[in-house]
Amino acid sequence: MKNADDMDELCLYHSRKFIKQGDLLTAGLLELKIKNNTFLSNGSSEYYQQIAFWDRFGSPNDIEDLLMFKHKKNKTPFEQWLTPTKWANDYVYLDLKGTMAFRENDFKTAYQTFKKIPKNFWDTNYDFKSYLNIPSLTYNPQFDTLTVHKQYPVDKIAWVKEAYDIQEQLKTAQGIQRAKLCLQMGNVIYNTSINKRCWMMTSYGWHYFEPSGNILNQCCYQPETKINYQTIDKSQKYYSEALKNAGKDQEIAAQACLMLHLCKNKDLYDDQIDYYGDDEKPKLNKTYLNILRKKYANTQTFAYLRSTCSDVNFK
Repeated sequence: MKNADDMDELCLYHSRKFIKQGDLLTAGLLELKIKNNTFLSNGSSEYYQQIAFWDRFGSPNDIEDLLMFKHKKNKTPFEQWLTPTKWANDYVYLDLKGTMAFRENDFKTAYQTFKKIPKNFWDTNYDFKSYLNIPSLTYNPQFDTLTVHKQYPVDKIAWVKEAYDIQEQLKTAQGIQRAKLCLQMGNVIYNTSINKRCWMMTSYGWHYFEPSGNILNQCCYQPETKINYQTIDKSQKYYSEALKNAGKDQEIAAQACLMLHLCKNKDLYDDQIDYYGDDEKPKLNKTYLNILRKKYANTQTFAYLRSTCSDVNFK
């Protein structure tokens, strides 16, 4: 037992040295050799343990290096010793690479990477099917009642292709067309933020063992690199632009107002925050709710909101 503990400590020590040297491939493979590695397990599934190190420290290029090493022939004796006794499927690593690119809004790389993965992968592995149940990332998240009882196939390929197409069209779009695209891109970011319908597009878990504190605006927070990915606040930029360019299209304007209202009151509407008294609750910001009421009361969006939000005074 002592020899095993000594080996674990030795692997951990050298892993940290290789991290400092920028050799994440060797560092990560050493981490995998530690038998009692709470850093990798820590309550997570076997699926995530295989990629945890690279998820927390790595980049898309590091995943490419890992795959090249996995398939390398004629490894040196040291490389043979480093090689895990059991590798994850290539698609597991490719999903991580695509996820990393998606986090950075590099939808082109994400799409090109996800295309290499069979479409049924996400329906049959990990918990993707449970946490990615939506027809499209551009779907307006306020209308959840239309989809909540239906199971959709997880199709990251189609979803990210749509996001990439929107990203490209936004480079030249003007007027109402731009407003529509901005509304859709805002939904992509909102839906993939922490606690929202598709948070697992950017994170593999949000559980008790992850960083404590209020991280509602820090989806996929990486403690080692202090990087924040998709955030609700980031989506406001697109909703504001959608409202600005909506012109005579009152439905687009009303939906943009509604989403801006949700963004401005994100803590109040999030059921993952426990408040111990009314005094602790944030006050309702009615700025965009008032705009909805005054300018867009005749829209379908306002009618839907009025019928589903009994806690809001619309008078």
